[in-house]
Amino acid sequence: MDDSVVKALVIDPDLQFAWKARGMLSTGRGAPFHLECASQLAIALERLEMGGIDVVLLALSPEDQTFDDLARVLDRVPNMPVIVLTRFDDQALAMKAIRQGAQDYLVKGQIDGTQLVCAMRYAIERKRMEQVMAQQYHELALLNTAIQAFSSTLDLDRVLAIVLEETRKLLGVAACSIWLVDEESGDILCRQATGYKGDAVQGWRLKPGEGLVGWVVGEGQSLIVPDASVDERHFGGVDQVTGLTLRSIFGVPLRIKDRTIGALQALDTEPNQFSTAD
Repeated sequence: MDDSVVKALVIDPDLQFAWKARGMLSTGRGAPFHLECASQLAIALERLEMGGIDVVLLALSPEDQTFDDLARVLDRVPNMPVIVLTRFDDQALAMKAIRQGAQDYLVKGQIDGTQLVCAMRYAIERKRMEQVMAQQYHELALLNTAIQAFSSTLDLDRVLAIVLEETRKLLGVAACSIWLVDEESGDILCRQATGYKGDAVQGWRLKPGEGLVGWVVGEGQSLIVPDASVDERHFGGVDQVTGLTLRSIFGVPLRIKDRTIGALQALDTEPNQFSTAD
């Protein structure tokens, strides 16, 4: 991990532990920690929705043997690494916490600053690796679906429709489309589209260089647009047809050898949805 500040949120009615934790973290190894605390779960959930927290330390109340609070935290922020804190040195309870989604289980009064720092750093890294593995699993599933589609039919439109829909699910976006160059007219034709009102977009034609997809085809380069509403290259006609205000867009050129034959686009209504990893 890098040496940036790690932001932790302690959820515990016993604010004394938060003060002790601040003291322990000041003597721990590695990068500095910024510790926030919330004495009530409802307040903590509001804070988590604001973002900026790297790891949660969740105190287990004596009566919460079903980990309801843990479930509520993970339901609100599924990718958040959570460490359960308790006064009970109970291995069965610890294993149950892990099975319910916690990254670790610490007993109050039995940890020092170094142990707390290591637990939080390991929890963050384990959660990150879980996300990487989940993404790889979804990518392999998409590849498998594509292979099955190619193997089961020679209908290009059916293959494209299957691959596009799996791509849309993988990226978690509003729509995906494939545009191919019409060799006779030079226009860029939407061959397939999936997502909200995709059928209305299918068959749409753009002139060479028109819109963001025209730029991708013309330049033969990938393109990520964080907010299409402020990009003068964006063609708003599709927005009018679908009723969606598209913000995030990325396009990838489709090539045969050195010739660009079209582009694949992914689109979403929220800004800043794509990265180079996509």
